[in-house]
Amino acid sequence: MGVLVVALGNPLRGDDGVAHEVAALLHGFQVRHEHQLTPELAAEMQGASTVVFLDADPAADAPSLERIEGPSEASAALSHSMTPATIVALAARLYHFQGDAWICRLHARDFSPGTGLSPEAAAQIDEAARLVQQLVEAPCTSPR
Repeated sequence: MGVLVVALGNPLRGDDGVAHEVAALLHGFQVRHEHQLTPELAAEMQGASTVVFLDADPAADAPSLERIEGPSEASAALSHSMTPATIVALAARLYHFQGDAWICRLHARDFSPGTGLSPEAAAQIDEAARLVQQLVEAPCTSPR
C-alpha cells in the first residue's frame, strides 16, 4: 500500500480540523479522514510501509513529527481513549504491521464550535505538509 496518512479531528470544532486541511495538501498517499481513533483503523494499516497520524495538539507551538516506537503490551489494551500508539500496537499484533509510524502534532488552540481555523493554526498548514512530504521521501530520518 505504501503510505497511509490519518487525519484526525472534528472540522466543526475550529482548530481541531487542522489535520484535515494538511491532508488536503498531500497527494500520492492513501488518506483517511477520522473524527477519532477506533480499533478498525488497525486493519487499514496492514501492508503500509509508513503511517502518519496528523492531529491537533494544544501543547504544540509548531508542526512537529515524532516516531511512534514499537508496540508494547501495555499500549495494546483497549480503553475509551485510544492513541496512535495503541492503534500501532493493535496493527502489529493483529495484522502484522511492521512499517514505520509517526505522529505529526499540529498547533491548535481554539476548539470552539464552528468551521474555520484560527489564523495561527492556518499559518502552519504548508509547513506541516512539507514535513510529512519530506518524511515520506526520506523515511529513515526525522525531518526538522
